[in-house]
Amino acid sequence: MKNTLIMHLLITAAIVFLTSITAFAERFSIEESFTHPVKIPAAIQSRLNAEMGEDIKHCEDVRPDTRYEAQMVKLSQSLSAYLLKPTNFCLCGVYYCPVWLYQMQGTQARRIWSTPATGNLEIMPAKTNGYHQLKEFGGTAGHGYKSVWSWNGKQYQEVYRQTYMTGSKACADVETFRLKSGKLVSVSNECLEELPAP
Repeated sequence: MKNTLIMHLLITAAIVFLTSITAFAERFSIEESFTHPVKIPAAIQSRLNAEMGEDIKHCEDVRPDTRYEAQMVKLSQSLSAYLLKPTNFCLCGVYYCPVWLYQMQGTQARRIWSTPATGNLEIMPAKTNGYHQLKEFGGTAGHGYKSVWSWNGKQYQEVYRQTYMTGSKACADVETFRLKSGKLVSVSNECLEELPAP
């Protein structure tokens, strides 16, 4: 009886612990609006418009103040940042959109991460230097990728990438890259029957 009670308490504690670890993971898709949108500071809006430059011409029927949407995300105990993405696919490719993370320092906007094209972004429970890691991923039936980014003390840096491509073979070409000496280098290239999970 005593052993059964102890076992039950240990299992309950393990479930609570695992739930608390996985509960933090936040996933955002370019196809879905943010659930808790916030107003975009003028400094960030200006930086985005400058960065998107020529692409904005494809959005002439979209009001400038509605081109992007933002949500606050917590990246560490002390840092919350603006996660931004286009609201309209005129700034996107077929399957991917640009996504940014900006930090406000007084009236100045500082970009701490961006990608020119992704389908999904996840803020992971795992941390590096006290900051949550980021995972971005996307793809189609024929090709795709996933990348993991870690905080290097000043900004996010890509530390892992995996790409896949299917073709006429009965398997998918999967290439894996890892950060070594400041550069992403290929560490494996395999032909797998099943694609890795995103």
